[in-house]
Amino acid sequence: MMLSTYNNRNKIDEIKNRLDIVDVIGRDISLHCNGNGEYVGSVPPVGNTGRSLKVDQRLQLWNDPKN
Repeated sequence: MMLSTYNNRNKIDEIKNRLDIVDVIGRDISLHCNGNGEYVGSVPPVGNTGRSLKVDQRLQLWNDPKN
């Protein structure tokens, strides 16, 4: 791995570690906490179900089951 690629990866990891996925996604999508750091939100065009997007704050991961 080239040094510049390594430095870029370190910067990306540093930024990701400073951010909370719930805060970032929550800027554009209304999330509702189900407890234990698990959140759900509705992403168009699915609409009103509120279950189309799942976010795990503990693992800093998200899952959109329709994709």
